[in-house]
Amino acid sequence: MTDKNRPVPPGMRDMKKWSLNRRSFLKKAGLAGAMLALPYAGYKLGSAVKDMEETPAGDESYRLTREQFQRLQIVQDILFPSEKDAPGARDINAAAYLQAVLLDDHVDPDERRYLVNGLDWLEEEARERWEKSFVNMLPLEREALIEHLTTHNWGESWLASVLLFIFEALLSDPIYGGNSDGVGWKWLAHVPGQPRPEHKLKYYGSD
Repeated sequence: MTDKNRPVPPGMRDMKKWSLNRRSFLKKAGLAGAMLALPYAGYKLGSAVKDMEETPAGDESYRLTREQFQRLQIVQDILFPSEKDAPGARDINAAAYLQAVLLDDHVDPDERRYLVNGLDWLEEEARERWEKSFVNMLPLEREALIEHLTTHNWGESWLASVLLFIFEALLSDPIYGGNSDGVGWKWLAHVPGQPRPEHKLKYYGSD
């Protein structure tokens, strides 16, 4: 399928230009500098979700299926893997954070749909090129497919968008769903300002 059949929303067309060396940038810039560099910085999301079942209520058409959620986790692991002295995407709850973004009615619907569609287009590419589901591919095959996606406008922008939200999950206050137990702050040796956001200020409900 061509890029013509996989449109990129206007607000995400320049996302591929936003390229950062993930860990070295974060360590050099510190949390404040990194947050200023994020084009979408500032989404305030709901409860500190731990998996797809615990994400807050919202437009259900943007809720990921279990298969889509699994694909997202794998892609995030490739883009931002755990390292010996640094957290990875799963450590910071990045997949559930992005699910909360998708359920947030404050986010542009076209951009949310693009993020969801990208997971299905990824699956289509896997079946067309490897004749198997993305989740059943070998690790090296998955990495090769991710590299292939960067040759498409939609794929390059989509991967950059997914990485951006990984960064948000890493840097945000844990009350918004990512940065589990402040692991990103600890890695960056960041001391959060006071007062911290209050539980009652979250978008979605209360415990």
